[in-house]
Amino acid sequence: MENHNNFNDLGFEEMRQQMAELKQQLDHQIQVNEERLKKDVIQNSERINSFGSWMLLGGITAVILVPIGFYYMYGFSILCCVVTSLLVICDASFDYYNAHRIKKADLTNKNFSEALHTLVSMKKSHRTSFAVGLTCLVPMIFWWGYELYHTPFFDKMSGDAAEFGRWTIIGGGAIGAIIGLIISIRLYKKQGNNINQLIEMVEQTQE
Repeated sequence: MENHNNFNDLGFEEMRQQMAELKQQLDHQIQVNEERLKKDVIQNSERINSFGSWMLLGGITAVILVPIGFYYMYGFSILCCVVTSLLVICDASFDYYNAHRIKKADLTNKNFSEALHTLVSMKKSHRTSFAVGLTCLVPMIFWWGYELYHTPFFDKMSGDAAEFGRWTIIGGGAIGAIIGLIISIRLYKKQGNNINQLIEMVEQTQE
């Protein structure tokens, strides 16, 4: 009877050790998954920040080159060039600001609740800024078309040739505007997806 009890005790001890080992493996796997998730969260936040930096760099470049091209090549009015520059730099600066509202420090310090609130606000601001940008773009396209049509670039040409040249440039400008709009929509969706993915990751860390 005593041998039977010893056998049961050994069986329970072996089962307890197996359960302890299983729990240890499970805890280790959970820790690995959490570390991997946090690493992905930080990488995604850096991707959002990088997007904002590139948008600011592109905006500064456009502010320098586009008005120069408008003014010196096609004789656009100074007012049109200034307004174009202001709109571009405002849009690029806001993209930079909004993208850097989430910081790596907020995530490494495990301040996920505040980070989630910031990300939701960033998502709304991103959508609003895009809508405002499109609203401003429509009248600017007509203004650019007006400036192109009245450009002194074709003053030395005959009437028919000048008219053909004007509409050719306007057509090319319209195609360029459409291409620019498509690129803007793709960039908008890309940053929106980055923000949505980070929101989902932060939510997972809180579960």
